[in-house]
Amino acid sequence: MNPLILEASTDIAEVVLFSFDGLPETYTSNIKALEEDKKLLRIHTEADGAFIIHLYIDTDIPEDLLYNVETEIENQELRLYDGQFAFGGAEEICDSFYGDRIDIQPGVYKVSIFSVDYSEFENDDRIQKCNDTIREKTIAKIGESAYIEVSNKIYKQQNGCLFTLILCIIASIILLFSSLSYKILWIIGIFILFFNINNIFFKQKPTKNEKIFFQIKDETEKLYFYHYIGMMKKID
Repeated sequence: MNPLILEASTDIAEVVLFSFDGLPETYTSNIKALEEDKKLLRIHTEADGAFIIHLYIDTDIPEDLLYNVETEIENQELRLYDGQFAFGGAEEICDSFYGDRIDIQPGVYKVSIFSVDYSEFENDDRIQKCNDTIREKTIAKIGESAYIEVSNKIYKQQNGCLFTLILCIIASIILLFSSLSYKILWIIGIFILFFNINNIFFKQKPTKNEKIFFQIKDETEKLYFYHYIGMMKKID
């Protein structure tokens, strides 16, 4: 069974799984009471940002995914009497939550969640698998020639950034040993070149095929790269 893939953003370094049962329309700061009523489970992220969880419902997490993980929540109850829950930032807890509401069979669930050592993803072959999947899905959607065109444009954009950085470093070294007049000419030249590079590589509106590519890329990366993995099993 494939997991639910949910994403939450936080500005206070905490994300939560929470029930909508009895929530007020606007934000509630009474997190402790919801936690005591077993309507909310907290995960301290140690940083602000966006976080992705793969959540298995009424099934075990595959054993091969449970390496280099740390337990965040272990067999804790989550009461979902209204049959809806969400994954969001701790500052977003309210009935008008704008993220995805997940419908589930009403009841009480045992929840376990593990944080994943993100650096470990670089030590296996999932980066290559992810790139291969993006390529296959994009070609299936827009064709191979269009995919090559998009890939080449992205490659040029990335190299444009690197070229600009190298140019600035070289120019900074030259300016240290130049006379005032040469410094002024160098500064003007660098400004003009940077302006042109910026227009060529960064201010072009994405084409339809580029939008398709980036949508596929975003969706596929969430399949392979995530911060938490967990499971929910109905017990009542």
